[in-house]
This record gives sequence, C-alpha cells and structure tokens, in this order.
Amino acid sequence: MSSPAAILAPRLAISAIFLVNGFFFGNWITRIPDVKRALGVTDGELGTALLALGLGALGAMLLSGSLIARHGSRRVVAAMAVAYSFTPFLPVAADHYLVLVGGLLLFGIGAGAVDVSMNAQAALLEQKAGRPIMSSFHAAYSLGGLIGAALGGLAAEAGIAPFAHMLAIAMGGLAVNLATLRHLFPDGPAPGGAEGPRLAWPTGALLPLAIVAFCCFLAEGAIADWSALYLREVLATDAGTAAAGYGAFSLAMTAGRFFGDRAVAAWGGRAVTRRGAALAAAGLVAALLLPWPPVAILGFGAVGLGLSNVVPVVFTQAARHGEAGRSIAAVSTLGYLGFLLGPSIIGWFAVATSLPAALGLVTALIVVAGLLARGGAPGAAPAAAAAETR
Repeated sequence: MSSPAAILAPRLAISAIFLVNGFFFGNWITRIPDVKRALGVTDGELGTALLALGLGALGAMLLSGSLIARHGSRRVVAAMAVAYSFTPFLPVAADHYLVLVGGLLLFGIGAGAVDVSMNAQAALLEQKAGRPIMSSFHAAYSLGGLIGAALGGLAAEAGIAPFAHMLAIAMGGLAVNLATLRHLFPDGPAPGGAEGPRLAWPTGALLPLAIVAFCCFLAEGAIADWSALYLREVLATDAGTAAAGYGAFSLAMTAGRFFGDRAVAAWGGRAVTRRGAALAAAGLVAALLLPWPPVAILGFGAVGLGLSNVVPVVFTQAARHGEAGRSIAAVSTLGYLGFLLGPSIIGWFAVATSLPAALGLVTALIVVAGLLARGGAPGAAPAAAAAETR
C-alpha cells in the first residue's frame, strides 16, 4: 500500500483528465440548440447526427483495450487526451450536415478512447494505493460536467458564438491535459498484449460486470433524456420544474461519488452496489407511484445517489480480471451500449404503453443490477460487480 503523498501527483493528473472529459461534454450539451438552429436540421436529423457521436465512442472503446495492452495506458491516455482536445469545436464549426456528422464522430472517438484509458490508469493507481479511490475520479468527471454545463449556459446566455466558446474550451482543456502528461501513472505494455483480441467484448467472468454496467448506464441515459419529459407532460409542471429532475439526479450523483471511496472502504463494493441499487429503485418507484413533483424530483435525486458508485465499483472489479485496459474496455463497451440504446428503448416502450410504464422498465433493470450484486444469478457470485474491493 502506497502512502497518499506517494500517489498524489498521478492522482491529481488522472483526476484532471476525468474533469476535462466531463467539462467538454457539459459545454457541448449547452450548444446543441445553437447547432440545430444554425444548420436548420429537424429533430430526427439531429438525433441521427448525435448517434454518430455515440457510435464513434463505442468503436473507440472496442479498440482501446487492445491499444492499451500493446502500448500501456499511460501512452494511450496521453496521446488521446491531446488529440481529443482538438475535437470539441468541430461540431459547432460545421456548415453542412455531413460535416456535423463527421465532427461528432471524431468527438465521440476521442471521448471513448480517453474514457477507457483514463479508467485503466485510475484502476492501476487504485491497485497501487491499496485502498478504494476510483469513485473520486468519477466524481471529478461529474463535477467537470456540472461546471461545463453551467459555464456553457452562461456563454450561450451572453451571446458568445458557439465556435469561439468551444474553441476556448478546447484550448483550455488542451493546456490542462498537457500539464498532466508527465505525472501520469507509469505502466507499459501488458505481457503478451499483442496476442490478445483486438476488439474488447465481455465474456466469462466479465459478463456479469458488464450486465451491471449496462443496466446502470441505461438508467443514467433514461433519466437524462426522459425525466424532464415525465415531469412536464405526466405531472404537468412548468419547464423550470421539469429541468429540476435531472438537476437533482446530477447533483446527487456528483455528491455521492465524493463520498463513494469512504463507503466502499467501510462496507465493501458488494454492499455499496446492493444498497445503491435498492436506493435507486426505491427512488424511481416513488417518483412513478406518487405523482407529486417534489416527490418525483427527490426520487430522481435518489436514483443519482444510488447509482453514483456502482460503475466505479464495476471498473475496479473489471481491472482485477486480467489486463486492466482490455477488461475495462470490454465492460465499458456493453455499458455504453446501454447508455446509447437506453433512451430509444424507453421511447419505444412509452409508445407501446406509457412513459411511467417505460420508466418502470428502468426500475426492473436496476433491480437486476442489485441481484447480481447479491450473487443471485447462477455462477455470478465470483464475478459480481459488487465483489468486495477491500
């Protein structure tokens, strides 16, 4: 076990990369309406373009594990963090729909590659530390997203042009990323790294972990895209109150991650996942069965708090099953697929039934994650996402 002082520099460096990653996305989200207006695209065309971002991230995740195994997470995260810093302004610079699609594809590739490699770095540093620290990195990502969204909103309100805004954001992120490079955790290629599979996909012991990640990412995507609509159309609130649902979710998730490492150290990863899933499921049930806006907002906050540390625990456990980069890439790939497909799945169910019933499906998936944490699935106990991390 290393002392806090011995790992301070790489911990700050990796945290900075997590924060910049969230910061880029938080700013980009605020400028989506400007891009839509500037190009005159329909909602459907915009949705298709945004799919390019998700597909780019998914493809990069599939390949990143092999790159990390061959070259080490330090080299990959260093190269991709710098390259990624040149992509946030590409979508807002588009003067044609196909240019927008290309810009979003590159933005997604950078985000996916950085996501896997920075989590591999975090997992290796956590192993060196000998104690839970993964949640603190994810807290930095969430904090970056909140700061980015707030700053982006202010920039949009002030009438700053999207390109000037996002270019300044990108250059600021580049400066931070460059400052971190020499402090990253040193690692090299994995033994036999060139001999492993090129595409990371969860099998064997990683599959239960990936299913938990899929359920949690799907829930996050569903709350992000549908909580405001539920409050606005089902509970008949105004636009400001409707936005408070996702705000409560995001703030609670960020706060939960700042205390997550202490919770894992005190209770163990299995208990954190099990109790978190129970809290999230109870919060969503309350939001759906008690049709009063304050209860719904608190319920969405409970979902954020409950899920806040599940993915960090999953990544910690994934890194213990073979080579960290490939394992995290495999779990991330299926998990991100849930985030990518989740909003559409909820939309389809909402059309076939109702939005409350569709969000009930999310509750069921959260329960599945909790059951896997209890080792309820046959053969899942040894590889459950919440296996002890102490």
